[in-house]
Amino acid sequence: MFHESNRSLKQDLTFTVAEKLLKENGFALDREQMQKMLLVDDEAYTDLAMLLSDQCPFSIKIAVFEDCTHTLVKDRTEIFGSVLEQATEALKFLNFYNATRSVIGEIKRIDTRNYPPQALREAVVNAIVHRDYALSGDILIYVFEDRIEIVSPGSVPNGFAFEEMEKGYSSLRNPHLGEVFRRLKLMETYGIGIARIKLAYADSDSKPTFTAGSAIFRVSLPNRNYQFDVNRDEEGDTGEQSPLLADRIRQIREHYGHDRSFERKDLEALFGLTTPTVIGILSTLKSHNWIEGVRQGKRVLYRLKG
Repeated sequence: MFHESNRSLKQDLTFTVAEKLLKENGFALDREQMQKMLLVDDEAYTDLAMLLSDQCPFSIKIAVFEDCTHTLVKDRTEIFGSVLEQATEALKFLNFYNATRSVIGEIKRIDTRNYPPQALREAVVNAIVHRDYALSGDILIYVFEDRIEIVSPGSVPNGFAFEEMEKGYSSLRNPHLGEVFRRLKLMETYGIGIARIKLAYADSDSKPTFTAGSAIFRVSLPNRNYQFDVNRDEEGDTGEQSPLLADRIRQIREHYGHDRSFERKDLEALFGLTTPTVIGILSTLKSHNWIEGVRQGKRVLYRLKG
């Protein structure tokens, strides 16, 4: 069973990446330093050392999808090596897909990244530091058009409720690993990762979500520019039907035809999109007179026209 202070089953370890990063931050990875960091115990490497080593057996798998579902993969990678290298390489890969939308205002240009860099960093680092390494499986990151999902093995540590974690009360599953990340300035402090992610989205209509399952923890970061891009694409500059909007109508027609009604939540499930995004799509469809809506009490039922 994995534990930071346990003797590692692997003893032929090297630390090329860890040594480089520690040196850049003023630490020499000599025998004395290894003992202080609990990388060795009675001259044997610990499980913590194994995570920091070039031979770390865990990885991060990233898949980039064409749309908002798991249907078509357009890019993928798997990152191996020291968990320190995994953190930096995963963030480099994700930043490549973190586009910027620029809007020219009355006075200056406003640039907005799809995902706040601080939120991305917190989510990736927290997945590495807090994951349960006693469980099999790797960290999974899914990049969709409207969100990024980061799934790590291991739920909320025993004795803590998720609500307590949201408020900053938590117990690090791997405290010594967390200390290494803090020394390298990859992690600022303990227990406030969720709060920092929320703060990064404070000015956004779309908010991140957190799901604690029985054996996984999922963070979903919404694309702050997705609603803008969907409306721009689906409305089109000329008012003509865009390919993306045509595909939405095709999906509705194949699923409901012209005689069956559907609700907003039905389209959320059909498209695999968030509520704000589907509201925008419905608004576009109504403005182009492709659907009609009828209110029945608190419900609004929609139907294709024509």
